[in-house]
Amino acid sequence: AEFLMSHLERTKFTTPRAGEYARQAVMLLPPTHYDTIAPLIRSLAQAPAAQQLALAEGLAATSLRPGRILPADVTAWMRRTLVASFTLTDYMLVKRAVEASQNLVFPEKNEPLRKLILSSMASHQIRLSAIRGVALDSDGLATLITLLNRHAEPIMFRRAAAERLAHPSAGPAGRAAILAVLPTAQNDLALTIASHLVLTEEGTAALIALVAQGKAPPALLRQHYVEIGLRDRSPALRAQVAALVKHLPTEDARLDAVINTRAATFAATKANTGHGAEVFIQNCAVCHRFRNSGGNLGPSLDGIASRSSQRVMEDILDPNRNVDPAFRLSTVTLKSGETLGGLNLRDHGEALTLTDPTTSQDFSVAKNTISAVAASVTSPMPPAFESVLPEKDFFDLLAYLLTPTKP
Repeated sequence: AEFLMSHLERTKFTTPRAGEYARQAVMLLPPTHYDTIAPLIRSLAQAPAAQQLALAEGLAATSLRPGRILPADVTAWMRRTLVASFTLTDYMLVKRAVEASQNLVFPEKNEPLRKLILSSMASHQIRLSAIRGVALDSDGLATLITLLNRHAEPIMFRRAAAERLAHPSAGPAGRAAILAVLPTAQNDLALTIASHLVLTEEGTAALIALVAQGKAPPALLRQHYVEIGLRDRSPALRAQVAALVKHLPTEDARLDAVINTRAATFAATKANTGHGAEVFIQNCAVCHRFRNSGGNLGPSLDGIASRSSQRVMEDILDPNRNVDPAFRLSTVTLKSGETLGGLNLRDHGEALTLTDPTTSQDFSVAKNTISAVAASVTSPMPPAFESVLPEKDFFDLLAYLLTPTKP
C-alpha cells in the first residue's frame, strides 16, 4: 500500500492506471491509515470515470471485510460513484459498478437497480447482478414479481427473481408470488421454485398443498434438489410427501429411462454440429470452457469427446450423478437467517471467500456473521436440460461436444 501510494504521489495521479493502483492501495491499507483515502479521492476528481470507478470498487471490497469501517465521507463518495456508474454508456463499466454494489446495503442504489432489472437493453450479467443486489423492500418485491410474471423474459431472469422472492426476508408476499406462478411454470422454473420452497416449513406446506390440489406435478417432489431440502422438514410434512409420490418411480429410474431412450434415438440421428456450437454458446459457455472459449465456473469440457455418448448424456441430463467435488456449491447461512451460495470456498482468516456462480465474481463473508456452512452434495448445474433444450438442439449439442478437435 505504501509503495502504491508513493507511486501515485510521485506521478501526480496522471498515469492511465492511477485508479487501478488506488484500488489496490485502499484494499491493502490498514484501518489506521484510512485518513489518507479522502486526499486520494480528491486527487482523482478529474480522472476518467473508469479510474474513479476502479477506486470505488476497491473501497466496496474493503468495506465488506471484517472490521473494516471506512470514514463516512469516503463511504458516501463510494456510493455516489457506484450509482453514477450505473448510467454510463460503457457496458463493462456498468457491469463492474453493479457487481461491486451487489453485496452492499445502501438505499441509493435500489431505484437504479430496479430500472436495470426490467431493462431489455441491459446485458444478462448486469440484470442478474441487479436482481441479486436490489433490496427486498416493497418496491424491490414489486419489481421482482413483475419480472417473474413476464413470460417472454429469458428463463434465467425469471429463475433469479424466483430465488430472491423465495428468500425468507421476502416474506409472505414473495412466497405468494412464486406459488402463483408454479402451476404454469416450465420445468426448470418450477424446479427452482420448489427447491427453494422446501427450505422452510411454511414453503413446504404450501408446495404440498398445490401438489395435493393437482396444481403442481408430484414428480417435482422426486427431484434431487427438492428431496435434499425435504430431509430437514418435519416428519409430518415428509409423511405427506411420501403419500403423494408413493406410486411414482424414483428420479434416478425416470432419468435412466430418458437417457436410454435418447441414446437409442441419437444413434440414428443426423446431427448438425454447427448448430450444436451455437447451442453450446447460448446454454453452456457461461460456465464451461471448451475449445478455448467459455467460462470457468464448471469443469472444462476439453477432452469430453473421449467419453461415450451415453455418459455425456448422463452428465447433461443428470448432473448430480457424477459431481466433481471441486465444483460443488457451498451454502453459507448467516446468523440473520439469510443464505448465500457460492463455489470454490476459501478460508481467509476472519472471512470466507466464495465465487458467485452467476457473475464469476468473488465475495467475502465475515466469519462472525455466519451460523453454518454446508457443501452441497448436488451439482450447481441445473438438471433442467431435458426440458430446456428441444431434443434436436440437444442432439446437435451432443454431436458438437463429441466431435474430436483437429490436430
